[in-house]
Amino acid sequence: MIRFSGYIISLVIVFWAATCESFILEGSPTSYAQFKTWNGSLSFEFQTNELNGLLFYTDDGGRFRYFFELKLVEGTLRLRYNLGEGSAFITVGRGLNDGEWHLVEIVRHVEKVSLRVDDEIKNRVTPGRDFAFENLSMNSFVYIGGLPARYKSKLSQLALTTVFFEPHFKGAIRKVIYSNDEASSRRQDMIAFHGIRNNGLDHCNYRDPCQHGGTCISTDSGAICDCKNVDYEGNFCDKEKSQSEATFRGVEFLSYDFKAFGGGEPITSLSDTVSLFFKTRQPHGMLFYTGDGDDFLSLSLRDGGIVLTVSLGSGSLERVVRPSRVRFDDNQWHKVLVHRKVREITDVTSFCHLSIAVDGVYTQRGSTAGTFSFLSSKELYVGGSDVNSGHLGIHSRVSFVGCLRKVRFLADSLSMDLIELASTGSKLVRPQGNFQFVCHEVEAADPITFTTKESFLALSRWDAPRGGRISFKIRTNEPNGVLMYNSGATAQGDFFAFELLAGHVYLLLNLGSGSVKVKATTRRVDDGHWHRIYLTRKSKSGRVIVDEYSVEFFTQGNSNQLDLEGPLYLGGIGTSPEGRTIPPELWSGKLQYGYVGCMRDLIVNDNAVDIALYAQKQDSGSIRPACHTSPPQCDSQPCLNGGFCTEGWNRYLCDCSRTNFTGSVCSKDATTLSFDGEQYMNIQIPEISRTQAEDIRLRFRTTRPSGLLLATTLEKSVNHLVVALESGRIKVILNLGDGNKLLHVGNRLNDDQWHTLQIIRRGHNLVVRVDSETLSGELVGHQMTLEFQDLHIGAYIPSGIPVYSPQSQTRDVPNFIGHMQKLLFNGDQFFEMARTGQLVNFQVTAKFGKKEEIVHHPVTFKSKNTFLGISQLKAYSTMNLYFQFKTLEPNGLILYNSGKEQDFIAIELVNGHLDYIFNLGDGPKKVRSNTRRTLNDNKWHAVTIGRQSLRQHTLMVDDMIATVTSVGSNVHLDLDGLLYLGGVRRSTYNNLPKLVQSKHGFEGCLASLDLNGEIVNPIADAIIPSTLVSDGCAGADTKCSNSACANKGVCVQLWNGYTCDCDMTSFTGPTCSDESIAYEFGSGSGIITFNHPLDRRPDTKTDLLALGFVTVSDNAILVRIYSGSSNDYLQLEILEGNIFAVYNLGTDDHPIGELSTRVDNGQYHVVRFTRSGPNSTIQLDDHNVVTKYPNGKQLAIFNSHSKIEIGAKKNMGSGRLEKPFHGIITGLVFNGDRLLDMASEGDPRVTVEGDVELLVSIPYDLGQVRPSDSQMHQPLSRFAHSGDDLVFSGAGSGCFDDEDNCGVIVVEPGDDLITPIFIPPTHKPRHPTPNPSSRVSQRPVEIRHSDETLCDDEEGCGEGSGIEGFVITNPPINYYIPEKGVSISQEPAPSASPVPPQLLPPSSTTSYWNVVNKGDAQVKAWNASTTWRPINYISTRNPPSVYQVPIPDIPKKDQGLQKPNKKPKSSADNTALVIGIIAGVLISIVLIALIVYKLRNRTDGAYKRNEGKDYRFEPVSNSPALLGGQQQANGALKPTEKAHRLPKKKDIKELKEWYV
Repeated sequence: MIRFSGYIISLVIVFWAATCESFILEGSPTSYAQFKTWNGSLSFEFQTNELNGLLFYTDDGGRFRYFFELKLVEGTLRLRYNLGEGSAFITVGRGLNDGEWHLVEIVRHVEKVSLRVDDEIKNRVTPGRDFAFENLSMNSFVYIGGLPARYKSKLSQLALTTVFFEPHFKGAIRKVIYSNDEASSRRQDMIAFHGIRNNGLDHCNYRDPCQHGGTCISTDSGAICDCKNVDYEGNFCDKEKSQSEATFRGVEFLSYDFKAFGGGEPITSLSDTVSLFFKTRQPHGMLFYTGDGDDFLSLSLRDGGIVLTVSLGSGSLERVVRPSRVRFDDNQWHKVLVHRKVREITDVTSFCHLSIAVDGVYTQRGSTAGTFSFLSSKELYVGGSDVNSGHLGIHSRVSFVGCLRKVRFLADSLSMDLIELASTGSKLVRPQGNFQFVCHEVEAADPITFTTKESFLALSRWDAPRGGRISFKIRTNEPNGVLMYNSGATAQGDFFAFELLAGHVYLLLNLGSGSVKVKATTRRVDDGHWHRIYLTRKSKSGRVIVDEYSVEFFTQGNSNQLDLEGPLYLGGIGTSPEGRTIPPELWSGKLQYGYVGCMRDLIVNDNAVDIALYAQKQDSGSIRPACHTSPPQCDSQPCLNGGFCTEGWNRYLCDCSRTNFTGSVCSKDATTLSFDGEQYMNIQIPEISRTQAEDIRLRFRTTRPSGLLLATTLEKSVNHLVVALESGRIKVILNLGDGNKLLHVGNRLNDDQWHTLQIIRRGHNLVVRVDSETLSGELVGHQMTLEFQDLHIGAYIPSGIPVYSPQSQTRDVPNFIGHMQKLLFNGDQFFEMARTGQLVNFQVTAKFGKKEEIVHHPVTFKSKNTFLGISQLKAYSTMNLYFQFKTLEPNGLILYNSGKEQDFIAIELVNGHLDYIFNLGDGPKKVRSNTRRTLNDNKWHAVTIGRQSLRQHTLMVDDMIATVTSVGSNVHLDLDGLLYLGGVRRSTYNNLPKLVQSKHGFEGCLASLDLNGEIVNPIADAIIPSTLVSDGCAGADTKCSNSACANKGVCVQLWNGYTCDCDMTSFTGPTCSDESIAYEFGSGSGIITFNHPLDRRPDTKTDLLALGFVTVSDNAILVRIYSGSSNDYLQLEILEGNIFAVYNLGTDDHPIGELSTRVDNGQYHVVRFTRSGPNSTIQLDDHNVVTKYPNGKQLAIFNSHSKIEIGAKKNMGSGRLEKPFHGIITGLVFNGDRLLDMASEGDPRVTVEGDVELLVSIPYDLGQVRPSDSQMHQPLSRFAHSGDDLVFSGAGSGCFDDEDNCGVIVVEPGDDLITPIFIPPTHKPRHPTPNPSSRVSQRPVEIRHSDETLCDDEEGCGEGSGIEGFVITNPPINYYIPEKGVSISQEPAPSASPVPPQLLPPSSTTSYWNVVNKGDAQVKAWNASTTWRPINYISTRNPPSVYQVPIPDIPKKDQGLQKPNKKPKSSADNTALVIGIIAGVLISIVLIALIVYKLRNRTDGAYKRNEGKDYRFEPVSNSPALLGGQQQANGALKPTEKAHRLPKKKDIKELKEWYV
């Protein structure tokens, strides 16, 4: 058969070539003629009577998207081509469908293309990357008249995709001439075809069989019908075809995108027609859009009208069709027809005509002129769009909801039915979403989900005085809830409600003359499926239909009008600042059962209500869009401590009634009240409560067989409910006005075990349950309402028993003795509310038991710069927030949720206290925790935040309650966005409300997060997770210890670990074990200089200097610091082999040094110098700390640091380096700045001169032998120790040579030198010749403890204590310097001696003092066995924990112990000696106690300084003992007070030890 068909085709081709020069194309959707590939110019002739048709097409096979397309458009020839730089157009001729032969010629020459029709020719120069179109092996065939049908599934192979949808040419073609190889142009032979006529007989002229407007096409076999553009199908368009329609639910849309379609060319047109049918209930929605950038055509619904917008680059033109009293969102079919046509007036100016017609009646027209021509339809959307597209023409971001039918787009000759293309699987039009290509009834709006029982929506009231209609759908699996409620306007109590009780739907209606309650279902509707509820009422009668079940109703009385006021509430009863009276007939409202489930399709009086839009505006937190089902929630076993889990609607419900716990997951220890027979609790209801349904639960434990549990009373009413124990049984008495109803249940309930009591009443039905025993009964009579105003628990109030009380019924029932828990009365947990401060108008004398806070779901925030984002907090009208936290940090943002407009909520730690800040729209309010101590104590703290009422807000932290009242008209918290835990994004801190002080997040543990009844697992529920938040709360992974930091580094405890402060170690690294930057100062001398910028020269009251060094030089300068505005200076040097520091603050030179050890031994040494005001310390290696307290009038500020020299002093006049250092200096730190590190990094403030070299590693001694850890037994200084001299380096005056003209201080006798001695030293001291250049103190040494008072350089200061020398303290320690502003209480004293206070941890010490006779000096050395614990600092800044070594107290002047007299040794003497020692100890204890008492009451000193110029740095723990306390000032000694002198050399004969 195939061979036969090929034979016929060959015969036809031979016949056409041999007998004639033309061929006729029938113009059917499948007709075409195929020729070989084209190269060079092309020409042919055509003859037709049709306005439109594809004449010629070829491309490069889709490789580079090069193509040529020639077609007839409205009788005009249009050539479109692309040679690499986009489409170009040439239009020639007019009225070419005249049935005459017309010659067409296309000529290409590089970038120039010419189109000729008959005698008319037009040229177009188009720049391009590649003008070659001669790749015959890759180019497609030449198609004339149309494309083969096989391209329908291969659109991507076409460079111009839309060419396939062009109408096929109908007419005659002849003389097809072009070149297809290297040869010249010649007539081409047809190689394939379809729809070529063998004869010219026009069958359609004789008989047109096509019906309903179908197009007739003549073929050799007769007439056929093209039904493409009509709504019929079949051979003769005689059968009505199914409509091309689709349902849009707001998430579906149709689109094509030629930008994404293989880079294909868009549709271009001068005239367009858009036609469609639509049906919707929505007033807004996008119908149609097409365009490219600024050029577009858009059609949309806006406020029930049709809006057409057209933009062609010269401004937009908009037409709106919105007739008065006519809306198009009426759920009826409407037809829209849009026409646009561009007419070219000149080569640069065009005129656009625009028209729109709706239903053929409502019409708008318009026109505009500009420099536009074609509309480029690169993108097209129907029914919606990609939200990220950002098109200018898509004015409506709301997607269409409804049905669309026959959406047709006609662009010049191109015609497409977009829905039909999408439904048939065309690759040009893509459906997005789950499409149904039929029209279904679309809901009024998206469904919504009420997620909590407190959530509700407030709509406009139901206006139905004489009658009306309401319909809606619900879906839930929870049995109870208020579905709908509208209160009345009259005193008779008009109201309307729908409620769900025990899975059944009830209608409640009161027209003012009595209420009616209609049960509208015969089977439960809490099955998780959609159920439709429909109500229609006319006057006093009506009908309720639920699904297929219908019930009629009639109202009572004569009233036939429903007068309602206020909002129509959905999902609940709403809130009101003035309170709301709930009809007793609305049982679910009285029991506080809010609806939890889905709702949709709300139609009120035939008007659709977009409840999703209401929810978005009102309570977007607890009311969510859409309606989804979640997997079973109880599978994860969320209920703790034996709670029973039941499935709710996308949530779990924990029944904790049989446990000692409460809360959403039974995680909180229940509040327990204890009664002793006289104690009670009384709750007064503000307004009389009237109920027809009660839910009461109570747990109790007692050993007494009888006792009153609870009772309700109302003055002058016999209504009451009494629940009591009687003979070990529960006795319930209920009187509603028709007599008592009595029930007994249970047995032996006084067994000192917990029992659970539950009372459930619904109208006349009463059920009493104790543990697992249940008893039910039915009330008799017509009364059904219980009225009460007082609730008595445990006992009646001792006085004021109402006249009409149930006392007669319980005359023999004593007061309750025992314990109660978990009283729940109609949704109110009274015990918990009273405990957390959320209950008003109550009295209680019963005792609250101690609660144990149970921690669950803890997480750790490891950084202050992290956070978690979870779902929005649901706190629109209620607030019940609970969590626990533990931290060491005093500040940090714990919780934050922004809101609409000004609303927000924030919880933060500020200086160790908790702040709760919120804004309801009337201005922010803040309430602070009122705990006695700060909360950053690394202990768990429980936080409860609630609302007593709409205006009363409470914050309870660890049983301490603080309240605040909000004012203004706003009572709802309108939140929006995510709830942030532990912090917010770093960029958000600057935009937080002003009352929120946090600049970083929370670092510590959070646990037990309960947000309005929803338990949150922060990590599992996080929408924005963080890797810096981990499960559990283990605290720091590592903690400080004595061995945590090497080389005497100070361990600082952090929340998530610790860090080492290495500033005073000469080392660096995480544990102070890494070598610091080191420089070697060679024999050629060198210096390193650091210069402070002129505008950044600090003034300092304290200085810290530390460094390590190795040298054999016995005289050299290590460091010198200059002042830029005065003679202040500080110098660290080696003098005669010993280390010294000298400083001057504007008065005297103050030297301090270590004389017991030489440092010019080629070994590694570390020196630490600290200054606080005029006082200072110095420590070498592990030796004792040497302290200095200058006497007399002293200044405290080192003014204007300007320059620091390292390794020498540079003579400014000669430039010579004086006293150069030769050796190695490493790890130099001055006031926190690592100067050598700065030098190695090329800091521009640092210069390096001379023979100075950066070292790779440090030789710790000249023989490469590192010294031992302890250097306490170094050789003594070669300075004399037996004389009265005090060695002074002379560095303070700057005298280093004879040119400086320095004077010599005369040495006076009688002065003492205090030198450190390690216990037990017994060596005889050496007596070298005194250095004649040494300087001797003018005052004797006195050891004194006092608070110091610093003074500024500009103030006069009194004289000091007169201490001038070196004081030995304890072995090496770690120190802490508090920051400015830290206050330490002090005791007033007659005189203030400048001995610094010390921050000592509590310790237990056994110590003794040795009095050593050393020449003329008497030296006291301390030896102790000490245990201690870290000190707890009390500071508003809460500094980190610092581990310290204790410092022993230095004895006062009145505590100096005299040398005992020598006695002959005997047993009596020994006894006397023991007695004397004991007596001395007792006296010493008394004296020490008195001194401590005085020190505790000593007042602070004061000083004045320029704080703006002070040099400030973070607390450093490596400071001397004198800096461990408060910042001090120079003290003043009274003139009458004289310094105490130690015994002279002549008074001491030999060395003795005295033990205390």
